Amino acid sequence: MYKMNIVIKVVSIIYLFSVASSCKKYLGTKTDSTLQVIETVEDLQSLLDDYRNINQNYPGLSEVLSDDYYILNGDWVVSDVSYRNFHTWVKDDNTSTVWNNAYSVVLTTNIVLNELKNVDYSADQQDAWNQVKGNALFLRAYYFYGLAQLFALPYNNNENILSDPGIPLKLNPDINEKITRASLKETYDQITKDLKQSASLLPLVPFVNTRPGKGAAYGALARTYLVMGEYDSALAYANRYLAIHDSLVDYNSIVTSASPLADKYRKETIFNMRSNSMSFLVGNRPKIDTMLYRSYESFDLRKTIHFRAVSGAFVYRGDFDGLSVVSNYAFSGIYTDEIYLIKAEVLARQNEITTSFEVLNKLLKTRYATGQFTPVVASDRAAALERILAERKKQLIRRGVRWTDIRRLNNEIPNSIEARRIINSQSYYLPQKPYLLLLPKIVIGISGIQQNN
Repeated sequence: MYKMNIVIKVVSIIYLFSVASSCKKYLGTKTDSTLQVIETVEDLQSLLDDYRNINQNYPGLSEVLSDDYYILNGDWVVSDVSYRNFHTWVKDDNTSTVWNNAYSVVLTTNIVLNELKNVDYSADQQDAWNQVKGNALFLRAYYFYGLAQLFALPYNNNENILSDPGIPLKLNPDINEKITRASLKETYDQITKDLKQSASLLPLVPFVNTRPGKGAAYGALARTYLVMGEYDSALAYANRYLAIHDSLVDYNSIVTSASPLADKYRKETIFNMRSNSMSFLVGNRPKIDTMLYRSYESFDLRKTIHFRAVSGAFVYRGDFDGLSVVSNYAFSGIYTDEIYLIKAEVLARQNEITTSFEVLNKLLKTRYATGQFTPVVASDRAAALERILAERKKQLIRRGVRWTDIRRLNNEIPNSIEARRIINSQSYYLPQKPYLLLLPKIVIGISGIQQNN
């Protein structure tokens, strides 16, 4: 029987940029140091099933950067300085937490993929072996995508995808390997390659939705191709997703007196992922943008299910796990409503207005009080896109996707989305140039790779 000893330790930037003095491989899955013997396919699957470290560390700063919230002066003064900077789009290189957490998961996937080749397994374990490989490929691509939304330029309509820097693409567990930034094209090519391979290996429906299945891979591909501006592919993978998962929750069935999104979570979420916790999102601190709140019609059930009044303002309420009415993270998984919106948008872009709004109305009907929904229509492509993009903003609250929408839409039509914060009577404006997070200072110092500007 093949055996491999792996030292389980918290991983920091050391994974990417330090030199190891032995053959030990460092894996960020536990806060204590223990020795684990890898003997079976199931042992490798257990590394990917570490929910706290694998499913609760997705890059979440996009939620702080988005235009869905504002913060009052009193909450501002007690917020961490770096969160203040991120929220007002001021450059700050205190990004080690989001960077380390993401690349720790990437390290885990690379160790699993590397050791999977050496683990003995029987013929009747082939499906389990395939699932482990598909799971690891999916997670690596998923975290690469999340990092690219923060540290790399938008892809769509970018004429310099061959030369603009993307992110470091770690594809093996060798911590001695010299690190470079891949190009933007190489970054997205790797993401789509990993996702497609994972889709060929994963089961149609996973045992639990903390693991991905084919639907999750198809949904991630639809999302990725949308931000790449490759709309035919986005539509193709949205359709593949909906052939597996097309059920929508009727919001009339949601009990709002307790955890408002618990029932919705169980039916529409086909892959469960959270961002890392962020103090900026704690409790009632971030207030929902007033114009956003007012955009919901009186019979739109999202207005009461998603929000609650606090001292003359409104805050997001709900937890996709159904554990509480407040949360300090962004839900970062794969959700059926987003795929409907991707399909509707792509069809509108292809001037299939009638079909596009059939898709949109199927979704919206489940969000309004029974008997109160009037199907929406549009006269042309521009009007259709305007309505669909407005519904994306209204439906995908606290999902981490709004920042990506701002990036891709402003890259498509410069300054089509403008945002402003007012803090202590001072105004801060979303930069016209695409705003990128700075790579952690220590990363630049040790590796010498190109910093964002």
